[in-house]
Amino acid sequence: MQYIERTIQVKSTLMQQEQVCLLEMLRSIFDSHILRDRKHMPMGVGETRVVYEIGTCEIGLNMPINLLLKLNKDPDRMTYSEVATCECGEFGAFETYYNFVAGYISTISFLSMAKYKKYHATYGVRKKKPYTFSLADSWGGTQVTQGDIGALPYFQMVVKYKGLYGYLTEGLPPLIEPNHTAECYDTDDISTVSHGRIIDLSSNQCLLREIDKGGLINLARRHPNNLGVRTRGKKYFLARNRLDI
Repeated sequence: MQYIERTIQVKSTLMQQEQVCLLEMLRSIFDSHILRDRKHMPMGVGETRVVYEIGTCEIGLNMPINLLLKLNKDPDRMTYSEVATCECGEFGAFETYYNFVAGYISTISFLSMAKYKKYHATYGVRKKKPYTFSLADSWGGTQVTQGDIGALPYFQMVVKYKGLYGYLTEGLPPLIEPNHTAECYDTDDISTVSHGRIIDLSSNQCLLREIDKGGLINLARRHPNNLGVRTRGKKYFLARNRLDI
């Protein structure tokens, strides 16, 4: 099953009549977070996000998924139209790692030699990266062994509510136990990997995304899409794949 198919599977379950309570919980948490009324308290707080427990849904017989909602700590930075473009990269990175652990791909490459040369010539790269590399290599960033399918949360889903952005993911315990091969290198936050799973691939925590966008100094320039990571993530923001509540 492709990663986007898992997302659609969970979305289809949530849209069923018996899941109305979970949808109401989502709306209530969004409203509480926006109003800062502390009606719902997060289970965790990171550098830029807070995490709320939603509940459990059964996507199949003996297949419970524990749901977490992640929202920006600052409600003023949750506008969907402003966030969607930059957040595509994280969804694309999760899918890239999933494709690797699931055996769909073994390596990832720059989309062209021109992009490869420009990346190293233009964006102040301190250490030259190979044109093609494996996500199992200790080249920097987040590393995982192929076959460790439990190293990724079961799904990632965009949520849109009143023009605001959030996303659902799988909490603990996971449906599929990881083999604990996931590790994190050269990022700004050690919480990228937790309980054997890759849980966060934000722009300052994932070298894959850094390369894709052209390096850390590439803040105002057009996104070069060096590895095609952000392009992979765009489909999660389509109306047919996201959860509108």
